[in-house]
Amino acid sequence: MFDIVAPGVVVGWLLWKYPELLDTVVPWLIFGILWHLTLEIGEIRFFKEKSKRAYQTRGKRSMTWLIVFAIGGCISLVYWYSIGYGLAELAALAKKPPLPLVSEATKPPETKAQPPRGSAPEPEKPSPKAPPARPVPSVKKPESTPTFTEKAEYRISVGSNSMQMMPGSRATLLAMDKNGGMGIGSPTVNENSLIVGSVENGKVLVDAKLYAGPGANPIEVTRNQFSLSNATWDRNFNDTAFEVVNEDDVPTLQIIYQTPYNVVIYGTFQSQAGGVLYVTPKTTIFNPTSPPSALKRIFKYPSRKYQGQELEAN
Repeated sequence: MFDIVAPGVVVGWLLWKYPELLDTVVPWLIFGILWHLTLEIGEIRFFKEKSKRAYQTRGKRSMTWLIVFAIGGCISLVYWYSIGYGLAELAALAKKPPLPLVSEATKPPETKAQPPRGSAPEPEKPSPKAPPARPVPSVKKPESTPTFTEKAEYRISVGSNSMQMMPGSRATLLAMDKNGGMGIGSPTVNENSLIVGSVENGKVLVDAKLYAGPGANPIEVTRNQFSLSNATWDRNFNDTAFEVVNEDDVPTLQIIYQTPYNVVIYGTFQSQAGGVLYVTPKTTIFNPTSPPSALKRIFKYPSRKYQGQELEAN
């Protein structure tokens, strides 16, 4: 009893613990079961006496054991081939699609019982006509609309001075002449224009000139393309902001896209005559007796190390 139950328990535990071994172990299990049954059959009294008598008469010959091994090998080959063939057939049956269920359309027509000969056939009862089905009106689901939408109103602000821009327009936002005169908001663009705004292809673009001091070339931004010629200054930017700082890392120009349609500009602007205009979030002041507080930096510096990285405080 133990030799039947114990292997089954061990094999069952292995398959439960390692189910991936199922495909590999099943053929050997069947093979072992078949040989176990073969040995059990050999224990039957009839076969046992026949084999004993055959061994007593021919067992002393030198070829007897070779014949026994040959018979055992043939039986093993037959078992192994039968196992492989049977498992292949089972796999093929599992892949076949299930038979379709018999529907009303495929049922054979019912034959009506024929009346006995000599009797008049019963008149067929008219089948009540079903009323035509009413078409179900298709109900379109209302398209979901956003609760808030932003109006495409282009606006450029220099500090607190704001100017609305129209698509395709170009105007001066800040100008300073050689005599130190300052102008804000003009449709005329000339050599005195320090900040120019334009709207092209649905995008706000900025032109800006920073006066770096006597004998120094200005820092120029033309339609959002910048040129920094002062080697001691630095710049940093990302998709929504552009900043220029001097040698002390003090911001001199900031262009901030608060939205795709609204741009704010801060900085320090100086004319060739010496007039200086400070534009900050709190004030716009021309030629003050003492300069206002410096702008708060947006980015980390140097830009070669922190390109596009903003300060955490911002």
